[in-house]
Amino acid sequence: MVVGSEIEKKIAQSNLHGVLPEGTQIRGMSIKDGLCVVDLSNHVLNTESIDQEKNMISALTYTLTEFPTIDKVEIMVEGQDIAALSKGYSIDTAFERKNINLQGKDNGINYTVYYKAPDTEVEGHYVPLTFSASKVGNPAVAVVERLFGGAPSDTVLSNNIPVGVNLRDVEVKGGTAVVNLGVEAVNLSQEEFEDMNAIVVLCLEQFEEIADVEYNIEGLSFEAAGLNFEDDNVTPVFNQY
Repeated sequence: MVVGSEIEKKIAQSNLHGVLPEGTQIRGMSIKDGLCVVDLSNHVLNTESIDQEKNMISALTYTLTEFPTIDKVEIMVEGQDIAALSKGYSIDTAFERKNINLQGKDNGINYTVYYKAPDTEVEGHYVPLTFSASKVGNPAVAVVERLFGGAPSDTVLSNNIPVGVNLRDVEVKGGTAVVNLGVEAVNLSQEEFEDMNAIVVLCLEQFEEIADVEYNIEGLSFEAAGLNFEDDNVTPVFNQY
């Protein structure tokens, strides 16, 4: 996450960059009752704009709250609590995961969709984007529909759905999300299914009520349609865009 680090150099070729100013170090970290307190070196104050500071704190918060023991993140600089960063972004409160990479207004109903970052030497990176709508029937359904609709055109991201595979509809039955695909899906390979399933599962993991994902082709189960895939259900790596 630090500008100039080895990982940042690897992913920079795909327009993904570190968000912490060059030289920033973690001086210490503690976790108690869901609160993670991170003590950063004063290099974190070498920012150029309040937007950069906002993105930096959002990225740090999102990354740390991926851990099940962390719900909130509090920032210290050189062992001291400070009210704001150098360009004025307030850090005098604990941060929670909310409205990451918001696309649209912040006064609507928000839901998060994950997209695949371009292939780099650091594989399997996914980027969360938060969308806003005035009304959403079922958020889980909205997320899958948005995913299959493709990534925003002004990004370098992709939805990782094989070309030609279309979504017919999505239903949530009990704790299962049933994703009904078009007939084109009969040509899916094992690798294509794994790529698609990884990002669909990732998008739906934010909903505690969903425990499983099933796929149909025009209303028929994969097995009935002649497809038999192994499902490793590997959790991808997250990245802040």
